[in-house]
Amino acid sequence: MGVGRDSYSRRMSDNYRLYRQKVAETRARRQTAMQLGTQLQELLDTVRWCERIWTIEERIDRESGRR
Repeated sequence: MGVGRDSYSRRMSDNYRLYRQKVAETRARRQTAMQLGTQLQELLDTVRWCERIWTIEERIDRESGRR
């Protein structure tokens, strides 16, 4: 059980790092002459992307019996 937990924690750290990277990219683009609606759409796209990845990982964990 400890091994799965370590793996899960590490994966969450990777996901969090990737999320932070995507948010940083979005913020960097925001500093250009972008309209607010476009900024919001990019941010929401990032959140949706992260949620899809997490959903897939949760499904894999359930199917492999890790959760």
